[in-house]
Amino acid sequence: MMSRENLYRRFDYARRYGFSIDGAAPWTGYVAKPGSHDDGAYHGPFLGGLGSGTFSRDLSGRFSRWHLQPGLHVAQTIPQARLLCRWSNAGGEAGSRWIGVGEAPGWGDYRPSAPGFAENARHYAVLFPECFERYDDPELPFRLLLRYWSPLVFGDEAASSMPVVYFSLHVENQSDTPLDFAAAFFWPNLLGWRNSRVPSVDRGDNSRPGQTHSGNTARGARDARGVGGASDGVGRVGHDGGAVQGGAQPAEPGAPTTAVVQQRRPEQEVSLDLEGEVALSVTGPANGTVSREICMKSDLNAIGVPPGEQQFTQAWAEQHFLENGALPGTEETWRAHWHEPVSSAVAARAVVAPQGDADFDVTLAWDMPLVVFGSERTWEKRYTAEFGASGRAAERICERAGAQREAWLSGIDAGRAGVLESLEEAGIAQSTAGAVLNELFLVVGNGTAWVAREHGRPAGLGAPTLGGGEHFAFLEGFDTGYYYYNTLDLWAYAFAALSFSWPEIGDGVFRDLLDSLETPDERERIVYRLFEKRPILKRHKAPHDLGCPMEDPWHELNGYTMRDDPNSWKDHNPALIVSFYLHKQLRGAPVDATEWDLLKAAGEHTLGDDSEGHGLPRHGEFGDSTWDALAFRGVSAYSAGLTLAAYRVLEQLAEAFGEQELRDRYARKLASGTEVFEKLLWTGAFYRTDSEGRYRETVMSDALLGPYYAALSGLGELLPVERVRSHLSTAFEYNAARYAGGRHGALLVSDGRGERFTPDGGEELQINEVIVGSAWALCAMMEWYGLRDTAGRLGESLRRTLYEDSGLQFRTPAAFDADGAFRAPMNMRPLSVWLLTMNQSRRASAQRKSPL
Repeated sequence: MMSRENLYRRFDYARRYGFSIDGAAPWTGYVAKPGSHDDGAYHGPFLGGLGSGTFSRDLSGRFSRWHLQPGLHVAQTIPQARLLCRWSNAGGEAGSRWIGVGEAPGWGDYRPSAPGFAENARHYAVLFPECFERYDDPELPFRLLLRYWSPLVFGDEAASSMPVVYFSLHVENQSDTPLDFAAAFFWPNLLGWRNSRVPSVDRGDNSRPGQTHSGNTARGARDARGVGGASDGVGRVGHDGGAVQGGAQPAEPGAPTTAVVQQRRPEQEVSLDLEGEVALSVTGPANGTVSREICMKSDLNAIGVPPGEQQFTQAWAEQHFLENGALPGTEETWRAHWHEPVSSAVAARAVVAPQGDADFDVTLAWDMPLVVFGSERTWEKRYTAEFGASGRAAERICERAGAQREAWLSGIDAGRAGVLESLEEAGIAQSTAGAVLNELFLVVGNGTAWVAREHGRPAGLGAPTLGGGEHFAFLEGFDTGYYYYNTLDLWAYAFAALSFSWPEIGDGVFRDLLDSLETPDERERIVYRLFEKRPILKRHKAPHDLGCPMEDPWHELNGYTMRDDPNSWKDHNPALIVSFYLHKQLRGAPVDATEWDLLKAAGEHTLGDDSEGHGLPRHGEFGDSTWDALAFRGVSAYSAGLTLAAYRVLEQLAEAFGEQELRDRYARKLASGTEVFEKLLWTGAFYRTDSEGRYRETVMSDALLGPYYAALSGLGELLPVERVRSHLSTAFEYNAARYAGGRHGALLVSDGRGERFTPDGGEELQINEVIVGSAWALCAMMEWYGLRDTAGRLGESLRRTLYEDSGLQFRTPAAFDADGAFRAPMNMRPLSVWLLTMNQSRRASAQRKSPL
């Protein structure tokens, strides 16, 4: 049991550094642009392991977003998932609450008799991966602190893949009489709930309950101590440690525990996603009792009987708990029909001494081992490397979660402290430092898939292009056009988050991207903007992406080849070369010979983009960079800067591998390219966005990403430092300070005059917007080059918009504007906020340091 002081210290720590809200939300109601989905403004982070299937609990206490199938986003409140509490004391006070804000969600004609807490009594805080809800109503004789989290332990990939969520309810008796307190956790049997494969923006369907319940069932599980036996006069304990009649297990030395395991057709082999088991376990105070209801019908029967009297339903079990402080404990279970949703519940009850406290702990663990993508290729999730892919290990996973709970929490604490302390040393505001951590929700909740191996193979499918072993992927975003795994041009911003938090995952993603250089796809398909057919993926051209969940990830690559041709993008190969080298520097690992051969191939392709022989790529095809809505012409600072940095990396590596002729070739290209860069792009105050197009008088927020990465890598300054600082200062002044009073971050491009650009070739994207990831990159660059005051101002404006003013928390978009419109929520690029941490790591490195 964690002490009250320690619990509140953790809660206060989360409030100080993380996202927090007291009472009513002050949000102004940002709205999605056409084509982007909008879940609403009240959401919290995703819970669950990396790639194991996740869900989220919102700020009102509803379980409302579901990613149980990697790659599918479902926004639907399932009201049968809930926490309830009930109390009484000798002073005659008694009552019950749904643990949430406002009226509890119901279904059909059912509304539980337990109200929620008043909004002004709720205090909420998140510091990844820990969430807190404190309920403090002066009219009640107690105060509650709910804490929930998953074992997302920095540097511990095995723990972070575990499909586990902990819920801990701490109750403080604030009265002078003993308090009889009980808490219950209800969870629907979601097995078999395979959702329709439609875009998130078009979904809008409440797909549960539906007709997917056939074969769902549940069984009781032995308590953690293997206790069975005698009655306490309230209920009889069954052979497996569960209560039968009154539903209460007798107090034993130590903490009483009971559990339920939800199943689906347990006699059959698991062959699809959403099949397997889910375990619910509760542990109460040592002086208390526990109870359970193994199986209940989740919805109501049209039989003319009030909901609370419809036996064997969840409404009846809830009513029984609210009246008695224990679940019915019938031990009934059955096999559901196709139209018969079922659920389970566990509860604990104890007498809390006057001014004392008690803890009620619930562990939710699941074993749904398979991932099935649109091609029907099936993979086994990462955690199955230890627990196997039978789908019958939920109880073992739950036991492991209980045994490792404190060790995993210590690992989380150490990792968080290291990040926050390093950022504070750099003068980063506490709230901005907390945003660095909280943005990791994107790694958990962006359709994440993490697989250990291929699981069988459907007829007609060949071996995966990138191999049938371990892979990790998360989405650029869920909306059409962004719905791709490990999108390279965004990965080049986001990789730092993985390099620091789960570096072995970063290794794996880079390995897949490098291997893809030798896996061309010469099949041709129509490119709609060009009205012609082109190859899907050229040899030695880095792919835009590693596939789509609706197709065949890690096999069918470069799925974005449709509207535009990413084979023409000038930034892909340089971005891969530079970001991979920087990742290796952060890991303290050398580039090996195999990696060097692949980087050389990528470099040769980059040289092929030097059509004029001066060292820099030329933009001539619409959208031939990550800024594919902008008509760059001539030389762009963004692509050219990455190219110069790539030349410097290749020069360094060629020397290390003893290839002097190649080293000299890249040195010459770097020298001539730098000369052209300065001649064409330097204005006297900043580097223009491009040399010939409509943006030649604008400054781009992250135009110098490549030279910045080279400096971080210890490769020296590619451009004069005083000019880099002038550029960054101008970018802040034009793009941030002069935009909406400096309150909304930094525009991607601006001429400083407030001109509103018309679209180049379709929708109004990237222009007239704050590109969140690019703005964070500008913030990090200014911090690195000593412009710390302006970096702090920009960082706080971004954090305020995302976490205070907009309701966009835990659904960070690709872009927003000062009019309150956003697009592409849950976008990968904003993980560039971790570049602030990278700055500190490189400063602390014994091998390299900032030129300042």
